[in-house]
Amino acid sequence: MDQLEHIHSSSVARLRERVSSVACEVERALSAPLVLPRDLGTHRRWITTGVGASEGPARFLAAILRGDGVLADFAPISAFAEAAPPADACVVFSQGLSPNARIPLARASSYARTLLVSAADVRDAAGALVVPHGPAVEDGLLLRVVGPAAATAIALRLASAIAHKTNGHAYPAPDLGGALASARARALASLGELDPASLFEVAGIVASGSEAALFEGLRHKLLEGLGCAHPPIWDL
Repeated sequence: MDQLEHIHSSSVARLRERVSSVACEVERALSAPLVLPRDLGTHRRWITTGVGASEGPARFLAAILRGDGVLADFAPISAFAEAAPPADACVVFSQGLSPNARIPLARASSYARTLLVSAADVRDAAGALVVPHGPAVEDGLLLRVVGPAAATAIALRLASAIAHKTNGHAYPAPDLGGALASARARALASLGELDPASLFEVAGIVASGSEAALFEGLRHKLLEGLGCAHPPIWDL
């Protein structure tokens, strides 16, 4: 029992440390130089993909692009197994460049442009342009929290660049640092009144309109962090 308690305490401490570093890593992803090709505006149809913790940022990018009037959709990794889903450009999200992510990368030649958003030290991206983010290492726990947040920040920058090149729409840089600080404060206040055991009984996630597409990352967090079934997303 003492060993189990030590493992639990160590895991919680590591997770707490990672959560505390999210804001810093997101700010780094927002401010780091972003080298993108000049032909972004020539691609009229975009497809995004990712699996596990990378599915959230991939779906996020597709949803934001659609909101800006750009033709974009998310495709699961399995959609690339037999053929490349139709699009002009593809964005693959994979924090550690998993074997699954190499399936859509193998279809890179089917697109005029393929981007790989990853924290891995990629030496062979199969012709894709690598868009890096941190952290370089986030192992030791199944649950990843820092990398997906940084990848989401990169997705926001990509959406802004693509929408601006495509239809001239540019939106101001969001105050994500302030938003994260506010969210953390609200979460800590809520958890102070919450029985932790109740988190294992989450019935579902409530969303409204197009925001439902933005909650896939949260579903995966609950699945991997609590070991529970995927909660449904209910349209308010």
